[in-house]
Amino acid sequence: MNDPPSPFESPQDELLADIAIGVQLSRTDYGKAEDRYKAVRTHIERNGSRLKDKVDWFYPQGSMAIGAAIASGTSDDKFDVDVVAELRLSPTTTAREVLDDLYWSIKGEPGSRYFEMVERRSRCVTVHYSDDMHLDVTPMRRLPGTPDREGNIFHHQEGSSFEKSLVANPYGFVVWFEGICPEDLAFAEVYAARDYDYRRRTLAEAEVEPLPERPHPWTSPKIVALQLLKRWRNIEYDGRSGRVPPSVLLSKLVAEAQIAAPGLSGTLFDAAKHILGVLDEAEREERRICEKNPVCPEDELTDRWPENRRAQREFLQRLRILLAALKEFRTTDDIGRMGDILAPLFGERLSAVVVKRYFDSRTAAVRDGVARHDRRSGQIIVPSAGAAAAARPSRATPRQTFYGG
Repeated sequence: MNDPPSPFESPQDELLADIAIGVQLSRTDYGKAEDRYKAVRTHIERNGSRLKDKVDWFYPQGSMAIGAAIASGTSDDKFDVDVVAELRLSPTTTAREVLDDLYWSIKGEPGSRYFEMVERRSRCVTVHYSDDMHLDVTPMRRLPGTPDREGNIFHHQEGSSFEKSLVANPYGFVVWFEGICPEDLAFAEVYAARDYDYRRRTLAEAEVEPLPERPHPWTSPKIVALQLLKRWRNIEYDGRSGRVPPSVLLSKLVAEAQIAAPGLSGTLFDAAKHILGVLDEAEREERRICEKNPVCPEDELTDRWPENRRAQREFLQRLRILLAALKEFRTTDDIGRMGDILAPLFGERLSAVVVKRYFDSRTAAVRDGVARHDRRSGQIIVPSAGAAAAARPSRATPRQTFYGG
């Protein structure tokens, strides 16, 4: 019986997979995030808190909920955890009161656990940790008679008299995303094996856990492409003032993209091409892009970005440069050139690591007799690194409460 095809049939697919693995959070990071997430909820509900007995639900949203969280790849290389705190509140409670109550419930008294770590922002309260992460808690008031977990979120800038409430359903968005981007079991199995091998060979041994213990609830080529696009966006906008294209917008557009090209490189190319097409259409019509939550039409995902068409045109230009680079990346046979293309897109150091890993694996394959050297083409012919893993029976990965399962 023939082995099933590997999801990583080309050098380009293998290099991009290793880039994505390199930007993902380690199991240590996931464990740290889950511990802090639980600790903040417990703290909010302590005796003496303004929100004692008022928290009905406390759950992750955004990238952490859909399994697409990454380290930022920017100068501080932090990662964030976005959380919704669904609160039992009077319908007459104002945005200012909600955000103030959440702020003081987390901050607590002088000398308490989070007193020096909390920042009140216009829509959430942020807990800043001293190492490499922050946790954003967005308060929500449930709207009766609406779909599950739909509610009001709030906007109020300190020192301003303007305040408002907005309808949102981040939980519904995650359910929709899961439905449109289901787990690809064959891909997930090979990707997990590749992840394990990457961490074992490239990272500190302390970061490596047994293969079955995966930190991600599920994965698919689109989720990995989304992580790569977020890494690219972070690098493009590092050090710049103003807002960046939001992750939730990228998530929606990647989910909706029609993928025709093969492999992970094809998925990334077609996803980026789809995003460019949506933005380009808006620009041709001389309007700002307007994208809504598919399960909650009142929840606009682009209400704060782009601030104007200038910001939209800037992102369009960056996308065009990305697509040109990916087109060359997908067609060149020169591994060194592939590395040169990847470096400005995803980071020089990480790109150098994955290219070296590729060369080392091919050299070892020739030495061990697994691969052969084609004298006519000059290429090293070797089975894809994921082929052996793809031949194993697939198994579903257990969901974890922290990820909304």
